[in-house]
Amino acid sequence: MRNKKIKGIITATLITLLLGIYIIDTYKKQKEEKEYLEYKKQIESLKIENVDIDNVKDGEYIGESKVVWLSAKVKIIVKDHQIQDIEILEHIEQKGKDAEKVVARILEKQSLDVDTVTGATYSSKIILKATEDALKKGL
Repeated sequence: MRNKKIKGIITATLITLLLGIYIIDTYKKQKEEKEYLEYKKQIESLKIENVDIDNVKDGEYIGESKVVWLSAKVKIIVKDHQIQDIEILEHIEQKGKDAEKVVARILEKQSLDVDTVTGATYSSKIILKATEDALKKGL
């Protein structure tokens, strides 16, 4: 009789424990999904404004951009209405290290109106937005 009680208590405890783990896991997944959807919404709504380089004064400018898990900090050098260099000082990305290739596109076109890097679209947008921020400081 005593063994049955102990087995019953152990069984009830295990069921309660497993149910608790399931509830916590479900809550965690829902929270992560909500955070991801908010992140995706923010990054997809991020608009890059093309800054007229003819209006940017010579100098070095620092620009930053951050959306949830992604961020970038760049230093640009402008001389004679040309972007001479873009240095990525900081780039926190998920899987978008290739996004840094967008810098070459900006330098080549001397414009922010460039294609993002395939497979690193969100990180590309963060770098573009940081570059926009830097250029606007030179207006």
